[in-house]
Amino acid sequence: MSKSVGNVVEPKFIIDGGTNKKQDPAYGADVMRWWVASTDYTRDVIVGKNVLASAAENYRKVRNCTRFLLGSTNDFRVAQHHVPYSQLPEVDRFMLHQLHEWQGSITRHYDAHEFSKVVKLVGQFVNQELSAFYFEVAKDRLYADPVD
Repeated sequence: MSKSVGNVVEPKFIIDGGTNKKQDPAYGADVMRWWVASTDYTRDVIVGKNVLASAAENYRKVRNCTRFLLGSTNDFRVAQHHVPYSQLPEVDRFMLHQLHEWQGSITRHYDAHEFSKVVKLVGQFVNQELSAFYFEVAKDRLYADPVD
């Protein structure tokens, strides 16, 4: 990208959008941050409508997952609801193991300043481990079991 050639995209344009919002939507600062973090700065940085739309979709998936988690646990109190690890259902213990492994990978990539790999791992964990697997299993418990 070169400013003199004119093939750059201004951050304000990404955040606020163009005059035609259907053609050039406003993605907001969070999507821009997600896109920046997802780029591999050791190579040429690619930006365009498709790249930004993909970043927006991935950001929204993570955001919706986070909203679901927060909404499902908003009344959780450790002192009142704590369950010893040994008494957790097997699927919960499995997910805690997956989370621990994922956290180790995330930490290694952060330490190596490989932010694009962090974003990729976050997206994969949210889409594959949480949304496609764990939430589907846990929803029955969440909606059908008594609160205790």
